[in-house]
Formats: sequence, structure tokens, C-alpha cells
Amino acid sequence: MCKIDRVDVYLWGSCKETVKNKVWPRLAVIILMTTLFGTPEAHAAFGFLKKLGFTTMLGAEGGLGTMGDGSANVNRSMSSFGLHMMPSMKFGNVFIGPMAQYRFVGQMTDPATVGDINLGGSGYDVGLGIGFLMGSFVFRGSYDLVGSNALSLPTASGESSMYQKSSGFTAILSYRIKQNSRVLIDLYVSQHSFKEQSLSGAISDISSSPMKQLFYSLGLSFQLGGIKK
Repeated sequence: MCKIDRVDVYLWGSCKETVKNKVWPRLAVIILMTTLFGTPEAHAAFGFLKKLGFTTMLGAEGGLGTMGDGSANVNRSMSSFGLHMMPSMKFGNVFIGPMAQYRFVGQMTDPATVGDINLGGSGYDVGLGIGFLMGSFVFRGSYDLVGSNALSLPTASGESSMYQKSSGFTAILSYRIKQNSRVLIDLYVSQHSFKEQSLSGAISDISSSPMKQLFYSLGLSFQLGGIKK
């Protein structure tokens, strides 16, 4: 049985029943979206949009990082697996559009060494993105304006907990494995701060000591549309 404190959630590999109940429905949605993008109708639609200068880049990444607020919740080592999407319009070697991300995070630091507090969970970020074509390299960056990070288990008093009102940035440097390939290898970094905490809907301001996430990852992106070398 997992020991839970006010901001405690599951450790990957622990509380398996709870993880299964929460994660599998989300994975089912991801699989459904991936299947839909692979249909002939989807390819036809993207072919039309490509003529208008529209493109979308989809990606997945996994890596390591830290999370904490530097006070009650000291920084601890975290793992991350995420998905991102950037639909955009291309203007020469520049493309502009929103970037949306969803990630699962797990705590690697033993909770016993950080006050029995475990900060694993999942969340999303949405921001304004811009990209640049540089030969075989592609750079994408976004200033993220909206996001939250939900804790996976209720608190000891039975309350759901979520960090919200986030801001931060994401940067992705990609390498196209061969000329005009749709597959790119990604180096990914993101940093976000959360200035509010919600406990069963009751919101408190934590801007004086915000919860912070920092992740470095490796991943792959797939191009749908007209971004080429």
C-alpha cells in the first residue's frame, strides 16, 4: 500500500492497480488518434492542407529531469514520457502554430528520503510555437501559456490534487535522418512552473514558491505535410 501525503502520488512500479485504472483509458485514446491519422481519408485531407502550406509534426519523447518547489517539496529526480503535436503554417523556412503536449511523469527518488512525498502524475501544456528549417536540422520552440499537472492518487484526506496556472517553454532540436524524410530524431528540453494548487477544487496561490518541472529527453517526430529540407 502506498503511503500518501498532501501532495503524494504513485511511484512508477508501485500502486499498480491505481496506475492501471488511470493510465489505460488515456493510452486507448492515444491509440485511437494514431489509428485515425493513418487512414486514407486522413492522408487525403493532409495532402489538401499541404498545398495551402499547412503541416503537422507529431512526436514522442522520453527522458529524465527534476521536480520540486525548493522548500517543502525539495527537488527530486523524475522520469518522463510525453507526446507532442504542432500544427502550423509554413512561410518559407519558418513555420508558426500552437504546440500541445501531454506527459506522464514518475518519481525516481525514494519517497522515504523526501518526507514520504511522491510527485508522479500526468499533465499537459499548450503554447505558441515557432519553427525554423536549417538544412537537415529543424528547430521548434514554444512559449507555453496554459497547462496543469494532476496527481495520480488522492491525498491522505481523500482530496484530489492538481498543480495549475503554468508557464514555461519547450525547445526541440531535430535532425532529419535523410533528405526529405518524414522521420526526425529529437533532442527535447522543457521547463514549466505552476503557480496554483487545487485540492478538490479549492485553489491556493503558491506563486511565492511555485512547483517547477525540468525535463531533458530524446525522441522521434513524424512529419505530416510540407516541412522539407
